[in-house]
This record gives sequence, structure tokens and C-alpha cells, in this order.
Amino acid sequence: GDLENGPTNSFARLRLFGRPESDVRVTLYRDSSGWCGFCQKVWLYLEEKSIPYRLEKGNLKCYGERASWVLEVNPKGSMPVVVLEGPLADGTQLPQGHGKVLIESKDIILELEAEFPDPPLMDRSPVGTVRMEEMYNLAAKITGYAFSSLLGQFPVSVFADKLDELNVALKACEGPYLLEQFSLADIHLAPFLERARACLLFAKGLNVREKPRWDAVDKWFEAMENRPCYRGTQSDIFNLVHFLPPQAGWFSLENSPEEFIAAIDGTDSSWRLPLQPSRFEHNLFSESGALEAAMKVVVNHKRLTGFAQRTEASLQDASVDAGFRFVVCALLGDDPASLPLPSRRFGTVAQQQAVARACRYVRDRVGVPRDMPLGAARHLRASFNELLERLGFDSREKDLRTSPSNGLTYAPPGSKHVADLRQLAALAYSSSS
Repeated sequence: GDLENGPTNSFARLRLFGRPESDVRVTLYRDSSGWCGFCQKVWLYLEEKSIPYRLEKGNLKCYGERASWVLEVNPKGSMPVVVLEGPLADGTQLPQGHGKVLIESKDIILELEAEFPDPPLMDRSPVGTVRMEEMYNLAAKITGYAFSSLLGQFPVSVFADKLDELNVALKACEGPYLLEQFSLADIHLAPFLERARACLLFAKGLNVREKPRWDAVDKWFEAMENRPCYRGTQSDIFNLVHFLPPQAGWFSLENSPEEFIAAIDGTDSSWRLPLQPSRFEHNLFSESGALEAAMKVVVNHKRLTGFAQRTEASLQDASVDAGFRFVVCALLGDDPASLPLPSRRFGTVAQQQAVARACRYVRDRVGVPRDMPLGAARHLRASFNELLERLGFDSREKDLRTSPSNGLTYAPPGSKHVADLRQLAALAYSSSS
């Protein structure tokens, strides 16, 4: 597709929305993987407003060494950062190549809203400004209570009571949003309630979309997931629960959430073909995407094979490559039970074990939206599991594990998961993929 002018995607390095490149005055610096809620907030804002921008990506500090340019742009080292080129709306002229550096997501968005007022996403009247600030504060309070609960600072029931307040506030408006129309308040809330919802399901067994108690919250999520820009920036629950702790801290488990953990990790047979509807993720494309997943594997097969070598499967490259070809055939609709497993590639125990390690390693590190949308990732994970089962392995065994006694851990002893997080190199697709 057209990465520069088409739907919201995580692969473009330049977004034009049908405008000439000479109109680009904004450069966004955000995290590589799409796991940072503050970065997602600014990304979503730019997409909703169709403001042309350039994009640079880098590691968050909590996942590894930052790129050198991060500190050059922002000495604090934090992201997101926006560099705004002049002339500014107030008439300020800026020297060529010396844009105005904006940090802190809320401040970035308010500055850009003043600079690019159409279409407006906030009511600038005195009453509207006060109301917007009230909704900002409510959103911050709700997400603050959510993550305090996740970290074990108080029982999840305390957060549930606060969520009642959000449900009441949503019901006070005619539409599904925090104000009468979609606004900056929704952009502020979306990334953090998305993350809270995922992690609360996993660690506390609490579903913030539960009806009827939080019916208005459920309608808000549904309205957001019907917005193409939000879908294009949205991560998936599996990624969030396993890769958010370096940012937020380690979660404490409560209320015996094993059933929810199994559904999220796919150990309840939901990561098998034919793919069944997701229990918790129901956006418009959560059940489609097999062809897109197949295309990603084919286009990036050399990178995937190299990535799988981290499992010490390098001596069995040909078998791993054959395994990926099996996965592509399954994605294209061939019956996994009937696909051949040539003995020269899968005949020895060493070959089979190498393929199984590679399957689990890649399956559990597919990034949404970094590598592909939710539906494509679900199909790819399920296809890897079909190969594991054909080879006689238990597809429920994961390379990322959860220990009820210690909260979340990333992997069993001996895994190279720390190196993975520090390099953030999993399925590092280029913008042309």
C-alpha cells in the first residue's frame, strides 16, 4: 500500500496525507516498537489531524541503549519529541534547520493544536478549555489508579470503583466519547487505558469492558476501535503484558487470573488454526490478515532466519527455513495436517528441536503494530503452533513465561530475553517491507 498517504501504519518514515513534501514542518521522534503510550498519543494525534510529518524511531532507555540522536534532540533522553519548523502561527521565524523542540506529550499536542487548528480537536472557549482540563485530569487519575493497582499498591477493587467514575462521565455525553465529540481528551486516555486494560486482564483477571457495570467504557473502546487511525497505532494485549513491565514495573498477580492469562498467551488453544474469534480483541481486522502475515514472512525470510539464530539454531538454518516455508503455506490456506515434512529437513531430533525453538522464539516476539497488525500476528502465531504440533511439540510451551509466585517474568532460565529487549531487533522490518 501507499505508506506515505494511505492508512495509518507503523512502517512509514514520512506521512504526507496527499500533500507535497515541502509542506512537512513536523518531525516526530518516537520509540521503535510502539510500546510507549506517550509516543502513541502524539502519533495518534498527528494521524487524526492529517498533519504531514517525518518520523525517526529509537529505543526507550528501559529497553536498551538509546540511539545517539535521541540525546542530541532532547538532552533529557525521553520520547516523544517533536521538532516544529517555522514560520510559526504567531509569526515567529526560525533559522533554517533549527526548529522548535517540543517535549512532554501533552505540551506537544497543545502546541501543535495551536499551530494546526483545523480540524479542531478542542473547544477553545473558556468553558470548553475548563471541561477539557477536567477530562484530562480524570483520564490521568483513572490510569494512575490502574497502574498503582497493577504494581500492588492497593487492591484492584479500588481501581474498579474509580472506573465507575469514568463510566458515569462517559454516560453524561450524548456520544461515546469523553466530550460531545472526539477530542484531545480521548487521545490522551486511549494509549493508557489500552495498556491498563491489557495488564489488568492478565494480572488481576479484571476486564474494564465488562458489561453492564462499565457499558459506557465498552462503547468508548468500540468507538475508538472504529477509528482507522487508532487501529493503526494500537498494540495487542500479548505484547503489552509481556513488554510493558520495563516501563511500568513488575505486576503483582491477584484474583487467580489463570483463565485470562491462558487466553492472552494462547495456551487455551486460541492460537490454533482455523483461527477462532479473539476473546478480548474484536477490532474490525482482528480475525483477518493471514495473507499479510504470509507476505511479511516471505519478504523478510532472511531476517527471520537470522533472528532465529539467537536460539542457537544456526547449525540447522535449512531446517528453520523449511519450517518458515511450512508456516507460509499454512497462512495461504493449505491444510497444516497434510503439508509434507521432508526427512532431510525434519528427520533428526536436532533438526526438530532447532525448528521448535525458532518457532517459539519468533512467535512470542512478533510486535503489534511494529511488525504487522493484530489479525496478521494472530494468524502467524497460530501457524507457528500448527508446525510445532506437527513436529510433536506442545505448542502451549512458550519462550515468554508467567510465574504466579513472582509476577511477570520474560522467559525461563537461560533464555536470551534480556538481550532481545536491549536490542529491540525482533523482526526489524524496514519501511519498504
